[in-house]
Amino acid sequence: MTSSPDYTMRTSPNYMAGALMAANAVSDALLVYRGSACVEEQVVQTFAPHDLGHGMSVNRAEGRLVLTMDPETVSLMGAAQSALKAARWGLQTRQVRVVLLSELIRHSLTGENIRRLSEQLEAELGVPCVATDADVLDRDFGDSTRSIMDGLARAAVERAPEAPLAEGSVAAVGYLRSRNEGDSDGDNAELRRILAGGGLELCSTWLSGGTWEELLEATRAQTIVGPPFAGNAARLLA
Repeated sequence: MTSSPDYTMRTSPNYMAGALMAANAVSDALLVYRGSACVEEQVVQTFAPHDLGHGMSVNRAEGRLVLTMDPETVSLMGAAQSALKAARWGLQTRQVRVVLLSELIRHSLTGENIRRLSEQLEAELGVPCVATDADVLDRDFGDSTRSIMDGLARAAVERAPEAPLAEGSVAAVGYLRSRNEGDSDGDNAELRRILAGGGLELCSTWLSGGTWEELLEATRAQTIVGPPFAGNAARLLA
């Protein structure tokens, strides 16, 4: 029996949705999700019908979502190794420039430190590794989105190229690419057009489906703008 898509998640997105959307909006990011089959179920049932799963499908070898499928959901030992293995495999088979690491809440209760795991991954793999905040029990879509943006901002500042600020350049931080469709690209193009009309250049949009290198362009922006939920990431970049 085939279950129908869970469309309710589109009107009440959860913590997992934020992590998936953020990874989807960075074209060369790999999302390693510590979880069980329910992660794959939500991707297939909820995101694929709306094309948000395009390019992240767990059913394709080229997908950018890697699940650890940890069976030891309440184990205090050994669970981190599956995440490390998944990330190594992902980087060997894909053109990945940044790794995002997230987990189901039941994993965060087992005592392992996901941020320490991201540091271990970064040292071994040589690419930025950003972990979502695992310390919040009552967490939702906004928490994971903010956490990933903050982590990406810290990583961008650490790796900012040595270059002067670009005169008249603007970075927009806090754009939410909700789906891989023309209207998302059109919104960003219209923002670029509006700024150009005032003699300004949109040098980077977070997160609009671009690459990690395009995100780094925000570090040379003369002006950074964004809504309140992305305020911390904007301040870090400034």
